[in-house]
Amino acid sequence: MFVAHTRTIDNKTQSIEEHLQNTALLCSGYADVFGWSKQAYQVGEFHDLGKFSSEFQKRVRGECGPVDHSSAGAFLLYKNRQIIEAMCIAGHHSGLLDFGTKYDAESSTFCSRMSKWKSRENECSQYLQLLGKPIIPYELPKMNYTEAQFRTRMLFSCLVDADYLDTETFSQGYQREIGFDSLESIIDDIERKARTYLAVSSSDVIKRLRNEFLRFSIEAGKGKPGFYKLALPTGGGKTFASLAYAAEHIKRNPELRRIIYVVPYTSIIEQTAKAFRQIVGERNVLEHHSCVDFEGDYEDGSLGQRLKLSTENWDAPIIVTTSEQFFESLYSNRPGKCRKLHNIACSVVILDEVQTLPIHVLKPCMAALNELVQSYGVTCVYCSATQPALDQFFSNETAIDIVPYKQAQWDAFERTEIKVLKNPLSFVDAAALACLESEVLIIVNTKASAAALFKLLPEEGRIYLTTNLTPSHRKRILESIKSLLSAGKTCRVIATSLVEAGVDLDFPCVFREINGLDSIIQAAGRCNREGKRKASESTVRVISLESGKIPQPEVQRKICILKELCLGDQILCTADVITRYFNAYYDLEDELDKHGILNENKAMDFEWLNDNFKMIESDTCSVLVADDAIGKSMIDQFQRGVFPAQGWPQVALHCVSVYPQRYQELRNQRAMIQISPGFGVLVDDRYYNPSTGLSESLIQQGDAVFA
Repeated sequence: MFVAHTRTIDNKTQSIEEHLQNTALLCSGYADVFGWSKQAYQVGEFHDLGKFSSEFQKRVRGECGPVDHSSAGAFLLYKNRQIIEAMCIAGHHSGLLDFGTKYDAESSTFCSRMSKWKSRENECSQYLQLLGKPIIPYELPKMNYTEAQFRTRMLFSCLVDADYLDTETFSQGYQREIGFDSLESIIDDIERKARTYLAVSSSDVIKRLRNEFLRFSIEAGKGKPGFYKLALPTGGGKTFASLAYAAEHIKRNPELRRIIYVVPYTSIIEQTAKAFRQIVGERNVLEHHSCVDFEGDYEDGSLGQRLKLSTENWDAPIIVTTSEQFFESLYSNRPGKCRKLHNIACSVVILDEVQTLPIHVLKPCMAALNELVQSYGVTCVYCSATQPALDQFFSNETAIDIVPYKQAQWDAFERTEIKVLKNPLSFVDAAALACLESEVLIIVNTKASAAALFKLLPEEGRIYLTTNLTPSHRKRILESIKSLLSAGKTCRVIATSLVEAGVDLDFPCVFREINGLDSIIQAAGRCNREGKRKASESTVRVISLESGKIPQPEVQRKICILKELCLGDQILCTADVITRYFNAYYDLEDELDKHGILNENKAMDFEWLNDNFKMIESDTCSVLVADDAIGKSMIDQFQRGVFPAQGWPQVALHCVSVYPQRYQELRNQRAMIQISPGFGVLVDDRYYNPSTGLSESLIQQGDAVFA
């Protein structure tokens, strides 16, 4: 018997034929949703053809090192002009390659690899005879470069997920249980919750308007798949309205399979997922935080292999994830990130706070969404109180408004007055102004400015919110803030923009360092959120800091546009002003695809695309911190070579993202040990301060150290 895998727990073996057959069946089933089941079946059949080699059989017996077992099947399909299928097979372990040309003899491109295998054609034919299956040629439909790129990635996703799952099933000795409720049951739960809201009559104008928005959302859900937009004022019930829309939409379009809710920041994933779980049940919602992707080849049964196999494939009914995870996966070449892509097909994708999409990748993001809607049966909903002008990026259709815009309804939700302080303030003056308020939120553009202001505030009731704190720790701090506000105690919070989107805080007074109109409106959503005070008594003050760090060019442009739209010292937030703001902001063609991701000459250079498409332009690493007993337990497990049973979503809640220089400094100080490139665990808790978070320098007792 030719062996594909050996199980470490009992030394049993899986034949190559069995593994190929299992993978082909799974792969075919996944691709059926976008009409490529036959191509997918053949990709599954040929992906590990090279395991028939004598070198690989020695590898299985532990007699030699790694063996290239993916190029043989890729070469046979390449020879038969099945290029997309061949690229998927060639990259299913280490990632999709740049296409290249046959003249790149010494490069690491796909064409170069295929050229090198030309001399082994007879050997590949022998493996084909051992398999006993013919190559079936398929004529591909005509595709442009974008379509071919995404079709390759989708087929690659099917293969990777099928290969991982069959390997996992054999390695564990049993098949993982799905464990989700039926989609029909989940829709019933959402509809039941909607009926509960709609059954309550109230004289309160806000509650009546929320119910009106909800009715519009449910009615809009009866439409066909495509692009939709949901523009509601802050406090208008946007999160549940979008969920109710999705439930009705799936009910009316039974080919749709799941809801994917995309939020801008990890800081609001958990609260969104928690709200959904309260409606549809704990097990039906998957949170996927950005943490670390474990790539490359690992020994069967090793920690590295278990980390790799643990990557979620998004087979849950409801997914809550970040825009970074979502879009970077769509432009990735890595098996771990691409594995889930086939499960995006035939989904309702809801983009919350869509105005936060970075401008330097805006056109590639829109191109990806357009391809998902046009070719993979996706319905895309983009939500925001500050709707950006995105229709210009879609050539075939205009997004349908879920709730018609009426200015009078938006006026009912006006809870603040936004005023601009014309004269710049020093840090001392800004802190003194904040101290006149016992309950105040100060949002600034950088951690450095936040740190400087924090030091100048009285210790009583001062709180510092930063991404140097773990998400789990920030959650506890947010709960503390709510308790202080509820009790009417002193509460002065210094924060960066992480509190602007989706964080449920209600302050009587907010200061916002000058930024774009969208940021200021989001900041205003943290002021008088519950509408308990008059708008005239709830002021959002837009301030400039004399010594503040010069903003990034993108923010400088936003500020310039804002100043052009300001009338005197007050900022008006009408739909017309918001549209004018975004039209001016997007009027820079070169900036919307800064790195040339949509360049047709690079369309099939998957490694290049992976390296150059970054939602956040600076790379970061992850550090697991013992911020509580759970975090400490996870660190202990990693140190013992055991992957935590909680899985990556829970691990990520206890991680801090740092720049590579800070990450290396922690290693140099021996405060951290590396588990995998870009992921380490903090072994010296003196480098984590409960008030200010992680530092690359030793924190002395009582010190407040900032980065």
